[in-house]
Amino acid sequence: MFALLSLRLRCGHSDREGEGGRMETIGVIGLGRMGAAIAQRLTAQGRAVLGWTRSGRTVEGVACAPDLGTLVSRSDTLILSLLDDVAVGEVLDELTTMTLAGKQIIDTSTVTP
Repeated sequence: MFALLSLRLRCGHSDREGEGGRMETIGVIGLGRMGAAIAQRLTAQGRAVLGWTRSGRTVEGVACAPDLGTLVSRSDTLILSLLDDVAVGEVLDELTTMTLAGKQIIDTSTVTP
């Protein structure tokens, strides 16, 4: 999945500039092993990345939002990389209370289809 996202970004399917000429921000929700690797790789590619995790974990080299609402409001694309179905359900329930218009949401979580 990450290879596909990386390919889409390199091929220009997701512009680096968002509204108003600012760099597009990618929000990574879940900074476990896979989410941290995604966030660090995107950061290394020069992308603006903001991370958040329910546990408060931080990742070296990745800016972290203090809460999910801040991450969502500052991000153009959201990548979910969560532990299980329960975690995905809880985060999605929270996301449904927020303004998501125009945001791309990608789920890389290990969950039941």
